[in-house]
Amino acid sequence: MLKEIERLKNIALNDDGEKSVNSIEELIRISNSISEILIDVLVKSKDKFTTSEKISTHFENYISKLESFLEFGNKDLSFYSASLIVHYKINNNSAEQILLNTVLYGELEKAYTATTLLSRFDSIKLRPVILTRLKESSLTNEARIFFESWLKD
Repeated sequence: MLKEIERLKNIALNDDGEKSVNSIEELIRISNSISEILIDVLVKSKDKFTTSEKISTHFENYISKLESFLEFGNKDLSFYSASLIVHYKINNNSAEQILLNTVLYGELEKAYTATTLLSRFDSIKLRPVILTRLKESSLTNEARIFFESWLKD
C-alpha cells in the first residue's frame, strides 16, 4: 500500500494535467478511506478516550502543517493554507488576516475566494475591508458588483 501511495505521490508531483489530477483524486480517496476507518474504529472502540487521543494526532498533524505554512515565505502557499483553515472553520487569527489582506490587496480571483470564505466564517472584519477595496479606482465593474453584493447581506 505504501508503495502505491508513493507512486501516486510521484505522479501528482511530477506529471502535469490529467495524470496529476487523477493521482491526487486517488490519494484523496485513500485518505478518505483511512479517515472512515479511524472513525469506525472510534465508534466500535471499548476505550474511546485512548482511541480518540490516537486519532486526534493524525488530524492535528495535518492542521499543524497547514498552520506552519501561514508564516512561510511563499504568499501563494500561505493563501491556500489560510483558505483551508478558514474553510474548516478553525479559529485562527493569522489565517483570517491573510484572507482579509487578500480581499484588500490581492488579485481578484483570490480576493473573490477570500471574500466568500470569510463571509461563511462571519468575519466581522470583512465589511470594512470590502468598503476599503471598493475605493480602489482601478477596480473593474464586475469586481465592484461582486464586492457590493457581499455588503447587501
